[in-house]
Amino acid sequence: MAPVRPRTIKVARAYYAVVATIGTTAVVAALAIGASRGGAEGMVGFLSEMTYWSNILVAVIGWSLVINPQRDGRFFRWLRFSSLVMISVVGLVYPLILAANANPTGYEVYTNIAVHYIMPWATLLGWLVFGPRPRITLGTVALMPILPVLYTTYAMVYGAVLNPTGEYPYSFLDPATGTSQVAAHIAMIMVIGLAFGFLYWGIDRALSRGVKPTKLSGQAIPQQIDAARVADETLAPDRVVEKV
Repeated sequence: MAPVRPRTIKVARAYYAVVATIGTTAVVAALAIGASRGGAEGMVGFLSEMTYWSNILVAVIGWSLVINPQRDGRFFRWLRFSSLVMISVVGLVYPLILAANANPTGYEVYTNIAVHYIMPWATLLGWLVFGPRPRITLGTVALMPILPVLYTTYAMVYGAVLNPTGEYPYSFLDPATGTSQVAAHIAMIMVIGLAFGFLYWGIDRALSRGVKPTKLSGQAIPQQIDAARVADETLAPDRVVEKV
């Protein structure tokens, strides 16, 4: 793990700003499209897709990293990792499964490209290049499914109760297709998410050269890691840092 240089911090901040701007613009544009087609219900329809949950989370994380590219904290670690996994699932599942039946028109063509193709890859690239790391533990991986489970629960309630049309955010969640089919699709997506989680945990450890994530105590409090301290710690990659 190389020392954190001021120039790297500046480049990271600029990169996150660009990605966060793309994500924010795409989400706002999607809401406008939804409103133009169905008012508040149209907006809720867009926001009921995992795609937009993921993109909103990634945009929020991006703006946080613009302010502090070395941001840390127990809650932040979990939220960023969860958003990374969720946006990765979106970037994989949409092109392979959903894109064939999608028919975006008008401005939605551009928002579709942004949220399903640009944001997943840009988010992954930013994490790979700029980190910061090490940040991921097996505990982080174990807690990652919380958000996907919450989303799945919401999506099922939305389709069954909240949506006047009875339409589900994704057709494979509709019980009309068969409960076994719905369960199989949900299980498959959860497995894909966990696979991404363990993959990213392994990458985080490998790129950290064996340095374990800092142990955090108490509530998640954003912390600024001093560049000089980071440089000193990275000289001894086998050392476990106890405090930030």
